[in-house]
Amino acid sequence: MAATDTPIYGINTGFGALYNVKIEDSQLALLQKNLVMSHACGMGAEVPQHIVKLMLLLKVQSLAYGNSGVQLLTVQRLIDFYNNDVLPVVYEQGSLGASGDLAPWHIYHYPF
Repeated sequence: MAATDTPIYGINTGFGALYNVKIEDSQLALLQKNLVMSHACGMGAEVPQHIVKLMLLLKVQSLAYGNSGVQLLTVQRLIDFYNNDVLPVVYEQGSLGASGDLAPWHIYHYPF
């Protein structure tokens, strides 16, 4: 990324209203670290597992449209998780970002 001047949202630019602010090459890694750290929190009661399973199904559906840039293998792995009840712990409160999937998911059930 440091080799290009082409602005790529959230990779070498700011976010939201700062979309047009170029991030210095020396700060690109820190930008990504800070992004993860700012969203890596969840707290409160756990969302019931039947709701989490529905959330996972909706995420699979959303990603399956092919507009997000994720690999097909990623979608297939989420389908495998769904089919085998490998479900994350999702908390009711936290900084989830616009996509709703950025708080940490802790897998606690391995059925296979």
